[in-house]
Formats: sequence, structure tokens, C-alpha cells
Amino acid sequence: MSFKYLITALVICFISACSTPSHFANTVETEETVKFQNKWKKGEFIVSNYKDVTTSSKPASEIQELWIIEPVENKSLVRIRSMKDESLYLHVENGVLELGEIKKGWWSAQWAIINHGNFVRIKNAWKINHYLNIENGQLESSPVKDGWHSAMWHIEVAK
Repeated sequence: MSFKYLITALVICFISACSTPSHFANTVETEETVKFQNKWKKGEFIVSNYKDVTTSSKPASEIQELWIIEPVENKSLVRIRSMKDESLYLHVENGVLELGEIKKGWWSAQWAIINHGNFVRIKNAWKINHYLNIENGQLESSPVKDGWHSAMWHIEVAK
């Protein structure tokens, strides 16, 4: 086999391996009310308390644990809105993860929900190497390594 055919075969294998559904963001077509539970620290949920966003394993009021995943038109991205105060969204406009009011077109408030086995990783659309995680003890948006459970989330659709 010639070198040219070997390279072509490797490229085809790479493309087909990367096109499995687990490498693409989920497409969300309608708003969903959800909870986000961390894989690494089971029982640790993303919670909002007015303009603060953190994680907690302590029983919180249900509304603090509820989030609205809002699809972004014509994209495989979402905005994540607080159920407690529906004018507040997760964003990284000022360089760090915040819960606050946004302008509709901000890429810093748009997220890709990416399948990772039975869990998802939540990747920022503006800071493309940043994911929601609790690796350093608090909720943040930062670069992560591929296997970090601290950056993997179970999404539970609220009933």
C-alpha cells in the first residue's frame, strides 16, 4: 500500500470516529426545565441564589436547583437561564462564570451541551476551551482535561 493511500485511510478513520454522536452537541429544540448534577460529586447540583451561582449538596429549595435550557435560534447552542429569576443567565462576559442579565447575542452566554457517555459536558461558545466544572471546589468555567468527572453533568429534566 502506498503512503498516499495509508494517509487517506487514516483520515477517513479519524473523520468517522469523530462523527459519532458523542462528539457533537445535543440539539435542543424547545425550552426544557432541568437540574444539573455533577458526576464527580454525586448529589452536588448547580444552584442559583439571586446573582450567585454555585453548587450545593445541601437541600436547597427546588427552584434554586432548576434551570431553563433555552435553545439559540439556528444553532446547536443554548442559553442557561435561572428558574429563580428568569432575567438571569449563566455567562462569562467578564472572564469568569457569572449569573446575570445578558444581551441576546452574547456568545459568552451561549453553551454547547456535548454528550460524554451517559453524562454531558457544558462548553462555552465564546471561550471555546472552557467548560462548567467544579475541579477546584467551586463552580467555574475553565479549561478541563477530557476525562475529568468534575466537568461532567447529569441533566435531569424536571417534571
